[in-house]
Amino acid sequence: MTTLDPIEDSPRIFLETVAATLRGKENPLRDIRVFKTYLDELIKRSKGLVIVDFLDMACWDCLHSVSIAENQGTVEMVWRDYSSRTNGEVDRAFFPADRYALFFHFQSALFIKIKGCPIPVIQGYSMTEKEIKKRLCAGFDESDVCPDKFFSSHVYRRKGKVWNSVRCLTTPIFSAAIIPKGHFMHALDSKVMLYGQNVWQAIGAISRVMNGVQNEIFGDEISEKGNTMRRVAEQLLKIECSFREIIPRKAYNQLLLKDLIALLKEHHNRIFNWGRIAQLTNHLSHDSGKPKIKEELIELIVLILDYANELRALVTSRPTPKKPSK
Repeated sequence: MTTLDPIEDSPRIFLETVAATLRGKENPLRDIRVFKTYLDELIKRSKGLVIVDFLDMACWDCLHSVSIAENQGTVEMVWRDYSSRTNGEVDRAFFPADRYALFFHFQSALFIKIKGCPIPVIQGYSMTEKEIKKRLCAGFDESDVCPDKFFSSHVYRRKGKVWNSVRCLTTPIFSAAIIPKGHFMHALDSKVMLYGQNVWQAIGAISRVMNGVQNEIFGDEISEKGNTMRRVAEQLLKIECSFREIIPRKAYNQLLLKDLIALLKEHHNRIFNWGRIAQLTNHLSHDSGKPKIKEELIELIVLILDYANELRALVTSRPTPKKPSK
């Protein structure tokens, strides 16, 4: 077996790890045990020398270990563990906590090929502050939950003299990617990939509704597809909130269409007819007692698809470099 350099051969290590652990498995991967097997093997082969990039361009430079609570469906990925350090004063100048980790309620890992290399992007389920406290703060002497981004919160907790810093993914937005070392991708590339993938998933849902409209549909079928379009609109608006670094007071699962429209009102500046979208979604998805007309559903699909395409252009655009001043 050829010995691979964890930096120079990092993309090859990713390829071979997928071949060794995921052959014949579905993509996206939804089995938490298989996901752990993959990560354990990746850490072993790479010696933990991988990059973990997040939606906000924060990143880790290695991966120490991974553990799962299968009955709860949760994953903890540890970045750094200094619990047993003896030269703490030196390390604490840069890493004041004793342990740094990522925690999420696992939903899926989608493998995307970039430069021929399979890159896993991570999707969790939503978690409220109450759920985070129940899962991560029980049994600790001191703890605090800080919602710092639309898609995540930080938990700081202490037991005895040991401090933990845990980042929690709190939405079902694809929020993190594990990528090879060796300048494989810039953090901005990862951000563009993650946001682009989130919007693309929503566009895929719109396409499936459009395909269903090709046939004759009536009443409940129209309402069902109207409900789907309402959910897609809410998903897209939440992605934009994350992109614009808006932190709402309500939890992810409590944000309704009207709340999201209000949060983004100043950014849309009457570009999108959200009044009409709200009117159509209410009529098609509620028991209004009025007839459900296929043409209204088609109008709703077109309006939301227009927004999705505009949002995709926004989140995948790159800032124009500033010209140096004379």
